[in-house]
Amino acid sequence: MSNTSVVTPYEESESTSRSVVEAEDLAGGGIAEAIGEIAAFFADRDADRASDRVSAAVRGQQTADDFRRRRQTQKVPLVSVNLHLADAGSLLRSAPEAGFRLTSRLARPKADLLVLENPRGERLVIEQARVGGVRMHAVGTRAPINDLMRQHTLDRALEHLRNSGREVMSQTLASGEVQILARGGSEASTGELHAQIRQDGSSVLDVVGAQGPKCMELVRGFAEATGGVITETVKKAEYFTRPGELRRNKVRA
Repeated sequence: MSNTSVVTPYEESESTSRSVVEAEDLAGGGIAEAIGEIAAFFADRDADRASDRVSAAVRGQQTADDFRRRRQTQKVPLVSVNLHLADAGSLLRSAPEAGFRLTSRLARPKADLLVLENPRGERLVIEQARVGGVRMHAVGTRAPINDLMRQHTLDRALEHLRNSGREVMSQTLASGEVQILARGGSEASTGELHAQIRQDGSSVLDVVGAQGPKCMELVRGFAEATGGVITETVKKAEYFTRPGELRRNKVRA
């Protein structure tokens, strides 16, 4: 193998399991309030629908009042992650395949908030900053974030590898991780790519048979296509062999 690398779509500066109250101190209240409104609305929606006697206007006022009460007495757990993506468009392309549908858009002075929901009732919010940059938020659990990011990495990886002329095979494991094997292409010297996409959307890549810098070119192309960065690389013997040069293996006498 030429190298083994780890690619992640997440920035190091992540905020996890913060409450709405704590998040308000960080975000000036706009994003936290919107996510709190979403959580309160969905928590009350099923109960409200059971009574046809309550009008839509009254139901909305009850939801707002209930949210204000609960903000004073309890914290809503919040999971937030920062992504290396500049635009949320590719996430929205992968959302239906991951089981999510867009339910609403909330405009804020510095960002648009896109609310998604899956059939299990799990919701997440994609925050698209107006100056560029994407964050994702979920209430109570990181599972919906992981589901969308795994699908996003898989979709963008398959697009990239197939567009490069490679023969691509993929298999989903019982763990939920996805294995990809890509071979062929315009140059035989580029070798094979073995990718393992983790449940959170990060990837472990093994490049087999490539010589010199070709292996890193393949890894960098994968990272760029999936909206990630390379966080770790271990170079193997083939990396230090120039094209056409024979490898010299040490033999114990």
